[in-house]
Amino acid sequence: MVPDLDPLLSRCPRLRTLRLGSIAVADYRDELRVNSASLHELVVDLSRNWTRHRHVNIVAPMLKQLTFSFVASSVTISVMAPMEEKVRWDCSYCTYDRASIVFGLWRLEQVTLQTAERQGQLKICSSHALHSEGNTFVQEIEKHMIAEFSVLELHLIANGHVFGALMFHLLGVIRICRSMQRLKVILNRSQVKAECPFGCPCEPSYWRSQTISLFALEEVEINGFEGEDHEFDLLKLVFKCAPLLKKMTVKLSRKASASTKIYSIFNAYSSVECNVYHNSREYIVWQALSAYS
Repeated sequence: MVPDLDPLLSRCPRLRTLRLGSIAVADYRDELRVNSASLHELVVDLSRNWTRHRHVNIVAPMLKQLTFSFVASSVTISVMAPMEEKVRWDCSYCTYDRASIVFGLWRLEQVTLQTAERQGQLKICSSHALHSEGNTFVQEIEKHMIAEFSVLELHLIANGHVFGALMFHLLGVIRICRSMQRLKVILNRSQVKAECPFGCPCEPSYWRSQTISLFALEEVEINGFEGEDHEFDLLKLVFKCAPLLKKMTVKLSRKASASTKIYSIFNAYSSVECNVYHNSREYIVWQALSAYS
């Protein structure tokens, strides 16, 4: 039990590294404070006792490395550390929390930001959400972006649903589209493929005509491509919105096979290096080299 860290840290003027794991503040407090002028590295793990801490305040002007793991549940976090060089920020969302962050039928499960590799990661799965909170969905993701990143890794549990509208909703976030140079999409499928009901909210009519500016995007990898119509539409939109794209890699799912449709799309963009792999065996089945390679 840690009632108050301030008196302890004030007695350690030369402290360089502090690790706080599975800690809890006193019952009468709902705040965790870390205030140190000497800290260079801080590790905080609140992933097991997330109900204890409603407010987290970190003031460390010399901090260079920050690792923070927590479960989102109305927690507010303030970080003042202008010297940060490496950040690992990991936020999980409870699947049983009624305040889940959703967009249509999609639920946000995890957000990870890692500046050591300048990589961001989002994990999203389909759910039975009955309402859409598009603005809240974007705002929730933006508040985690405590640093710019150039690589976005997106994990989607689609369960048979169309994910094009969701992806363009995410890629349109200002702090994503202006800095993202590499995009990796991992499509996870359930063993039993569900069929979308008529009028399913996963496929609004507008997304195929959307346009966003992905001017920094240079490389895309899609893992688990099954060759459905909406996946081909997504490929076309990425090509259209990323004028500086240099490389496109598609790894087919175990059940999919290469088709002339994907080749015709790639042939239309001869300046981009395009590769198709059979995902289960990792061998290349088609390749078109960029004219600039």
